[in-house]
Amino acid sequence: MSTASAAGGLSLGRGQGPATARAPGQEVALERSLALGWLAVVPLVVAYEVALALEPGAARNTAEFLISLPFEALLTRPAPARWTLEAVATAAAAWSVFRVELGLVRRVARVGLEGLGAAALLGPALLLLLSLLQVAPPEIGRPGAVTTPADAARFAGGAAFEEVVFRAASLCALGLAARWTLEWFLGAPRLARVLAEGAALAGSALLFAAAHLDVVVGLVAPGGEPYDGARFAWRALAGLALALLFRWRGMGVAAWCHAFFNLALALGAGPEVFL
Repeated sequence: MSTASAAGGLSLGRGQGPATARAPGQEVALERSLALGWLAVVPLVVAYEVALALEPGAARNTAEFLISLPFEALLTRPAPARWTLEAVATAAAAWSVFRVELGLVRRVARVGLEGLGAAALLGPALLLLLSLLQVAPPEIGRPGAVTTPADAARFAGGAAFEEVVFRAASLCALGLAARWTLEWFLGAPRLARVLAEGAALAGSALLFAAAHLDVVVGLVAPGGEPYDGARFAWRALAGLALALLFRWRGMGVAAWCHAFFNLALALGAGPEVFL
């Protein structure tokens, strides 16, 4: 990542002169960092929290509820504790970004645009994969689900929490566990890394799909939906696509792709839109 010019956005960093040029690999690593990814999704998180504050009884995102469980168990007012955690994460991410002279505004805007482009491609890609698997497209659109700006904020903002839980946490945890296990059994670090990555991608996708089922959601909160093979395949493939996007472009792009796609479905878009 390079220092922003006057037209390139806010420059955060130390030092008076221009930043030292970075190798392409360093640029990619910075763009995929969790720090920039979190800062990119802060608008989604804020929109979600405002929507919940305006409609306290509205349905909550399952991933957000999981993150809040410790606060729900220990505190009578868990929401302020969750807000504090989000503020601390934002401050830590901003401090990390500040250390590496970063054109923040420009880069965050690009994350959003990349997410929009990925969301436009996700629907056709999922339909192609379902066709290859000979699975009929499910009825996944939700016309009428969004009637107020708060509804839109909950549908889009919930995607940020799902990326934190299912990609930043689950995908990485599964990858580490599989890698340590396979290295111990195989004694071949390179092969173990490749196999562990595949296992983590598949495992996180299945967890993501399962987290929408009533038998799973019902363990921690009301909600979820009955099992349907086509819907489960659709969501598992979506989870796999988002996991690959997370690995390739980072959490921010995956979250914005997820948010735009969620919002499109909530507004009534479904498989028939892409056919």
